[in-house]
Amino acid sequence: MPLIETSGATRIPTFTGTTTDVLYGWGAQTEIGSIATSYIPTTTAAATRSAEVLTLSGAVSGCIGQTEGTIYLETDALVSGASDLFCFARATTNTVSISKNSSNIIQATVYTSGPSFALNIAASGTVLGNLKIAFAYKTGDSALYINGVPIGTSPTAFSFTAALTQININPTGFFEGRGNQRISALPLYTTRLTNAELAALTTL
Repeated sequence: MPLIETSGATRIPTFTGTTTDVLYGWGAQTEIGSIATSYIPTTTAAATRSAEVLTLSGAVSGCIGQTEGTIYLETDALVSGASDLFCFARATTNTVSISKNSSNIIQATVYTSGPSFALNIAASGTVLGNLKIAFAYKTGDSALYINGVPIGTSPTAFSFTAALTQININPTGFFEGRGNQRISALPLYTTRLTNAELAALTTL
């Protein structure tokens, strides 16, 4: 690796190390996992990174697929019990959500104009551990994939009665951030990804 030996020197192509030379590294951060988190500056003592903050200028509805879209979650799910994981507005109208019920079954749900869901796709059994979840929603063509496996599809047609304008991540339960409860990735797509793309995205 080319190094600079003295202040003001230009980079040289080779370096012969000695027992008296010292190499300082700055700004490096090693982590377990495939998704990098934000940089945590430290000195001589351990430090804790502040909570991530999501900010957006302009209308949030432009970042949410209004007629179709895909939600992707990558997480360690080691806590038992019912919980919302992610949703557009925590309500029973104009909502797309991914949640876990009391039997630890992951499900994706769309609500449009009333307390009854327009469509619901649920896993057939308990799912805990490292999870990659993708829910693609589109009227007449929705699909849920977990860890590369197609959980189900739905041909149900639906139409939202108002704009999707709010993003909610459960702040007190499943994703509280203690121990091994964490979100590693949470991208949103404003299009319905293909089933092949959903499989590739969620494969462990």
